[in-house]
Amino acid sequence: MHPSSSVIIFTTLSGAGYGLMVWLVLLQKILEGQGTFSPLGILVGLAVAFILVTMGLLSSTFHLGRPERSWRAFSQWRSSWLSREGVLAVVVYPFLVLWAATLLFPDLINLPPLALSVIKGAMIVLPILTVYATSKIYQSLLPIPAWSNKFTSPLYLGFSLATGGIVVLALGSFFAMPTEFFAVNIMLLIAITGIAKALYWRRVDNPPNPLTAEAATGLGHIGKVRHLEGPHTESNYLLDEMGYRIGRKHSRRLRQIFHVCWILALIAIYAGIPALALINGTIAIVTERWLFFAEAKHTVTLFYGESSV
Repeated sequence: MHPSSSVIIFTTLSGAGYGLMVWLVLLQKILEGQGTFSPLGILVGLAVAFILVTMGLLSSTFHLGRPERSWRAFSQWRSSWLSREGVLAVVVYPFLVLWAATLLFPDLINLPPLALSVIKGAMIVLPILTVYATSKIYQSLLPIPAWSNKFTSPLYLGFSLATGGIVVLALGSFFAMPTEFFAVNIMLLIAITGIAKALYWRRVDNPPNPLTAEAATGLGHIGKVRHLEGPHTESNYLLDEMGYRIGRKHSRRLRQIFHVCWILALIAIYAGIPALALINGTIAIVTERWLFFAEAKHTVTLFYGESSV
């Protein structure tokens, strides 16, 4: 598929923002238990999460042919993962604002403990559900084998929590908040997602049931199908959006860049340098997300010369 910059920005920023929300809830709970809670760091973290998510959602509208009609996406939530993602993304905002308000104006907005627990619980569940809905948009597309597999949703959730964790460590370092107790869990997430991504690429390169030109044309019983001439004489929407070509050597090099930067992010966390982890983690996740779209082939490309997808 064509690796649109707007979708890459959307999935990268919003994923980190939603993951950050989850870590902030856990951070406040731990700090309150230790008696060292200060609202300033959490407030800044919520502001960063708000900016990341909002920038991501706004960038996603630039991929639409008619952005002014994006509101219609909310109407099909019963059957569309895109609509469910949109609804969940909007529902997160009131809880985020209310949580921030309780920190900014503790005397004015003095909610009972149960209400606060509901808000914080929603700030864990809703971001995770939103990222899951985003992943299901791609995983549900059966004509794209690289997406419609068991790795897509876990990887989206894992990368969201891992990148959000890297951001919370960077914020903790900047505001002198004790976030070191998260480091082991975040390093474990980075290691697991890195291994899972390697397994994902192994499956993409060697699919158990590859779709071939013989199967697409129904001529496999005759023998090997050879492409002579495409359905169109010039480029079109199908080729531009669903038949993006990336060289094998180029793809391999970018995969190596992802793994190296992802490992360097883990090492930087272990060494106590979260700013370096943030830089390497950003390079890694942007590279991974670009490859996620660029390497995906739609089955329609079998009619345009691809031997398998």
